[in-house]
Amino acid sequence: MHLGLGYSLRETAARGRAGNLADVSDVALLKRLRNASTFFRQLCLLLLQEQEKQPPAFLMSGLPVRLVDATHVKEPGKTGSIWRMHIAMNLTNLECDYFDVTPAKGQENGETLIRIPIQPGECLMGDRAYGTVAGLAYVSNYGGFSIARIASNFPIEDANGKRVSLLEYMRTLKKPGDCKEWSVHLRHNGQVIPGRLCAIHKSQEAVDKAARKVVNRGKRKQQNVASETVE
Repeated sequence: MHLGLGYSLRETAARGRAGNLADVSDVALLKRLRNASTFFRQLCLLLLQEQEKQPPAFLMSGLPVRLVDATHVKEPGKTGSIWRMHIAMNLTNLECDYFDVTPAKGQENGETLIRIPIQPGECLMGDRAYGTVAGLAYVSNYGGFSIARIASNFPIEDANGKRVSLLEYMRTLKKPGDCKEWSVHLRHNGQVIPGRLCAIHKSQEAVDKAARKVVNRGKRKQQNVASETVE
């Protein structure tokens, strides 16, 4: 009732008593929720089992994969401060193994792989905010692997060390469902890091949706959207 329907803790406790579910106060319920992380993880694992989802092959191989992300959280009240919450979760057992809260703005408070502790042999996976040369180089220097979406202006080099355009690679995908991979290199502070660029052509529905989103965002910000960005 509290998490799924949005009832306050006090109302949830009152409804629980009225329905003979549990005779607990709102404070007692709050304390139980704070200690329920293992319970919630077990629920998630059971839901996956009910859907008969098979783990990806890379998990079956024993590669430790950790998902990283961040979100904004706000203190209660009209004037509550906004913070950024950073989380890393082990994809094998769905356990949170890193957690930090920083101010929402300011240097070194953004979403970056550099703040995530890593052990050799681990793989960090994140969205486009984590697809930076500095972050990927950090993971490589500690003997780890990384998977991240990248922006269209991401600096990549071919096997000969020549700077290449990401769009040139993407234009070789002609129809929805086409997928390819290329061997590429990153360069950071004189260090050359080998990598793999993977791409898949979106469905026409996803293409149209993404194009509308880009154009509408440009209109809201009163900015001209480059044709390359739409492409």
